[in-house]
Amino acid sequence: MAEGDKGKQSSTPLYQFFNERQSIIDALSGKMIAPGPSGSPYRGRQDVLPSGRNLFSTDPLSVPTKAAYKQGIKLAEEFLRRSLQDTGEWPSGVIVDLWGSATMRTAGEEFAMALHLIGVKPNWSEGSDRVMGFEILPLAILDRPRIDTTLRVSGLFRDVFPTLSSLFQQAIDALCKRDERKDFNPYVGSKEEDSARIFSSAPNSYGLGMGDAAEQFNAAGRNKAANAWINASQFAVNGSKVIQNKQALISRIQKADSFIHMQDLRETDILISSDYAAHEGGFAAAKAELGGKVNLYHLDNTNPENPITRSLSEEIARVVYARASNPKWIDSMMRHRHRGVQRLLPRYYIWQLLQI
Repeated sequence: MAEGDKGKQSSTPLYQFFNERQSIIDALSGKMIAPGPSGSPYRGRQDVLPSGRNLFSTDPLSVPTKAAYKQGIKLAEEFLRRSLQDTGEWPSGVIVDLWGSATMRTAGEEFAMALHLIGVKPNWSEGSDRVMGFEILPLAILDRPRIDTTLRVSGLFRDVFPTLSSLFQQAIDALCKRDERKDFNPYVGSKEEDSARIFSSAPNSYGLGMGDAAEQFNAAGRNKAANAWINASQFAVNGSKVIQNKQALISRIQKADSFIHMQDLRETDILISSDYAAHEGGFAAAKAELGGKVNLYHLDNTNPENPITRSLSEEIARVVYARASNPKWIDSMMRHRHRGVQRLLPRYYIWQLLQI
């Protein structure tokens, strides 16, 4: 779909877009399933409809797209606005929680946000949408300091987007060599062993491996969750090269004063799965164990025209209030009797335990 088509509504009846049942029948009958792109209709991707097709993923070499980079600038500026409002200062260290599935849906909006935070712009090949390199924005154009930004990427992101981790690390290495003031470029003078800014789990490993740590509901559980987050994030990533570097990760955690997780889907929320608590709360526990506090932010990107940065506590309160004030949701939980509460309470307790 062309960039200008974003936001347009289709006149085709909605029911005609859903073909999953017929596609399953066709597949079981040995018939061919037509291919189609993956993505989210909520991001203006009308080309992903109708559903029920044999999905192919995003071209990793075309991420971020030009539209995604434009949205990434908006996300970065929104986060910086909220951070300045809360602290009165520019963030000194930011950790971005970056998931591969979200990157596929948004074509790299979150990654583009990280690029803008450090003051870097992608370069696209002429006559193509493929990213071929980067351009460092001068401080005079940026009109603010470069923000020390670290990416904690999922295992899926690590495997699917090695070009992005390589691009980001190349940009960091270039910033280390810039002739700029240290208070405007925190990377200046950094040695190679201190420049790692992309971390993930070990090769062929996925998730945080937290197990029941966060459900022990005590200080020992929080300590276990902190160690699980660190141990599952201690591998520095640079393209296809993944090297264990726990000390570098610990250094980044100690210097971080902000943590960002973004949400691009309206149909999910922060309490729908314990994965959110594992990633966001796990980092908060790790930060607390190493000493110091951090501002935890939830960046709502479900409405691209108006992204909103909320504190983690504000986001939890918003979701709880929306559920508790919805009679239909209450009735659906009551139908499950004690099991409805049994599924919900552990997630609330996890946040209570891990949120610092």
